[in-house]
Amino acid sequence: MRLWPFAAFGGLLAVIVMVALTVVTALRKQDGSGMVSVAPGQPDPKAPSTEPKPTPRLDPPPTELPRENLPPSVEIVSVEPEAPEAGGSLTVHLTGRDPEDDAMGFEYRTGATQPWQIAADGLVLLAKLEPGPLTLEVRARDSGGRISTTVTRIVTVKPPVPALAVAPFSADQAKWQQEAWASHLECKVEESNSIGMKLILIPPGEFEMGSPPSEVGHGENERQHRVRITKPFFLGVYEVTQREYQAVMGNNPSHFSPTGAGKDAVRGLDTSQFPVELVSWDDANEFCRKLSALAAEQTAGRVYRLPTEAEWEYACRAGTTTPFHFGAQCNGAEANCRGQVPYATDVKGPFLGRTAKVGSYAPNPFGHYDMTGNVWEWCSDWYDADYYGRSPADDPQGPAVAGSFRVIRGGGWSSGPVYCRSAFRRVEPAYRLIGIGFRVVRAR
Repeated sequence: MRLWPFAAFGGLLAVIVMVALTVVTALRKQDGSGMVSVAPGQPDPKAPSTEPKPTPRLDPPPTELPRENLPPSVEIVSVEPEAPEAGGSLTVHLTGRDPEDDAMGFEYRTGATQPWQIAADGLVLLAKLEPGPLTLEVRARDSGGRISTTVTRIVTVKPPVPALAVAPFSADQAKWQQEAWASHLECKVEESNSIGMKLILIPPGEFEMGSPPSEVGHGENERQHRVRITKPFFLGVYEVTQREYQAVMGNNPSHFSPTGAGKDAVRGLDTSQFPVELVSWDDANEFCRKLSALAAEQTAGRVYRLPTEAEWEYACRAGTTTPFHFGAQCNGAEANCRGQVPYATDVKGPFLGRTAKVGSYAPNPFGHYDMTGNVWEWCSDWYDADYYGRSPADDPQGPAVAGSFRVIRGGGWSSGPVYCRSAFRRVEPAYRLIGIGFRVVRAR
């Protein structure tokens, strides 16, 4: 007898019964409204809450003014140039905003007693500036009449750049030029460094370098040509002294010193303020290097070197066009040289026979002493007899190709006046020779 269909039917019936029981159980958990019942003692999550509702927080009223009372604002974007010069112009760019989105414009004035003026398109244009502090005030104004807070900017207007000192010029003009450039550069005409060395400001200028053929003693290597010194520089008031050289280099090689070969000529004299001599070109440059390396000089940003030949002659002449800065004649009374062979006069003068204390004779118009006589002075240039014919007009530095000789200028205690002329060029190998010293330049 085959029973498996009945067994299968029975299994199916059991599944149906179990499903039905599950449905009935779920329905019993609901009340008559179809909502899920809640166990006794438990709160009904759907029932209205009996908890008191929190009181809504009231924020404090805003402290800012209503929009219709907010003023516009203004800001200075840029000032060009930042360091204007007298006689020049100034451009100031403005920006701003208006919270009310009203139309607005800008106004300015140059001092509390001046009337307000319109700055069209946010630009302030000032011309023909006067030297000194310039107080600029700006503000914004909108179409509703509201005015911004005033913004102030103080601009320092520098003195105008002085013109080049074009030779010939007088001693008074030389001083005026020095003072004008000192004012422009915001420095003093004369300064002292950390070892007590004094230097004087030389203004930029233009002059005839060399000598005319008519000048007594004129040489072919003195061909006249126009030269411009375009940058100011400081040059030693005196030739470097034995004291200064000793302080920097640690020795004193001078012939005319208490321990030098010429000590008998200076016996009993304090030679510390005599010029150092018997120094080579390399010695002079090493002095400049060591002086520049001193801590106080580095802190001050001062760097020293020898003058170029053009700088030396420009400073020596100081606006003059005569053979010497003191005139057309020399017999040893005006400078320490061999006055027994006078220049352009029959009157013989003194011959000291040694170096002298620096500053013993009258200075030139720029305030430098002993540019004529006492000791020859090294320049930085190599020597080339034909260089004057091809040198640049502006700031000539000397021949670019190394030669065998360096230039010395100014003449010395044993030189005849003809060799002490402002234009005279002597050349020597860069050796230590009696009667050769130097003075230094500090460039800005």
